[in-house]
Amino acid sequence: MLTFTQKFTKMLVKKTFGLSLLVALGLPTVNAQTYLTPGVYTYNVPPDTASLQITLKGGAGGAGGWDDAHGGDGAGGSVLEASIAVKGGETVDIVVGDGGQGALGNPNLGQGGTGGGLAAALPGAGGSGGTKGPAGSSPGGAGGGGASFIKIEGAIALAGGGGGGGSNSVIRGPSNTWNIPADSATNNLILNLQDPNCFTPTNGGMGESGPAGVDGSGGSGGGGGYLGFSGVGGAYGVDRTIDKNGQPGTSGASCTLDAGDYRITNASVISVGNPSSSNKTTKGTNEASGEAGSVTINAIPAVMHTITLRAEANGAIDPSVQQTVRAGTISIFTITPNADYTTDVVAGCGGSLTGNIFTTAEINADCIVTASFKNSAPPTPTVATPVPTLGTWALALLAGLLAFLGYRRRA
Repeated sequence: MLTFTQKFTKMLVKKTFGLSLLVALGLPTVNAQTYLTPGVYTYNVPPDTASLQITLKGGAGGAGGWDDAHGGDGAGGSVLEASIAVKGGETVDIVVGDGGQGALGNPNLGQGGTGGGLAAALPGAGGSGGTKGPAGSSPGGAGGGGASFIKIEGAIALAGGGGGGGSNSVIRGPSNTWNIPADSATNNLILNLQDPNCFTPTNGGMGESGPAGVDGSGGSGGGGGYLGFSGVGGAYGVDRTIDKNGQPGTSGASCTLDAGDYRITNASVISVGNPSSSNKTTKGTNEASGEAGSVTINAIPAVMHTITLRAEANGAIDPSVQQTVRAGTISIFTITPNADYTTDVVAGCGGSLTGNIFTTAEINADCIVTASFKNSAPPTPTVATPVPTLGTWALALLAGLLAFLGYRRRA
């Protein structure tokens, strides 16, 4: 029987684009890790990992409260998918956002719901709902959902939380009808790429509380997001005299930001999580809180290639043993000829030689580097054999002998 985590992971594989694509391509998903409980975590990237496929979901906003009609639904958090280039061995910081608390019923009717993650002081928490106006018995606002995000070596990807649904006040509608439901919160799926402010997760705005002398519902909290793009809290409602329901909070935006070699690609907000549904039949009960966010990380192993080194006689390549390298990287080798030899030809792996350093092109297949060497010693000089010569006395004796022989022939 599958565990709850296995069932959830299986559901994600089927229903989310990124992991479905991995399955379709036959890429391994055995390193998938899913975080379902709101809080702070760390994830250690396995060695020789090329990239992380991530799915982030922000927490949903809580549902709004009932006064003369039902409140609005809380918005689901954004679901962000992306890929992050890594080297392997890094530590990823993770925050899973919480869902916002729904508007409270009896005996706490009129109090605002707590923003998702506020109690645990999570960064990017949702804003709390405002309290009712003190002049009546209307509901407070709902809390917004918290953002979920990951950080690695200065890069960040963040999925915004959903806004809390509006709480109802007793207001007039057409033909003097009074049961006008409050508005539901919406999520516009905003994604801002490469925004420097993304590195600063920011809490959603608090819903407005009704001021003294006002009978009406509290405004609902905004969803968590990041600096300049967190959700805004809703305005308080006013019964009868102005006829205004408490307003829903807006949802937080999502964002990405690269840092050096840590690049986030293929980022998209593909959907929203489940909204929190307000009670449509019963007044005075606690409204539904938003679902928690989640983070799923799948480590994609790097593709590896081998470089074979072959040095001919009278020289060496350093390192000399076969190298296993990641696809897309370059390798550098030192070429050293023996004494009285010079490097002749070094070739292979698309590389080039500068001085005694051989640098390959990007390695995208197995390849071989070969080096040959030639003799550089000067040739040995040839020494001439000396011709024998006669000394002075030998020459005189030879002359005398020749004269004697000539005299005898004349005689």
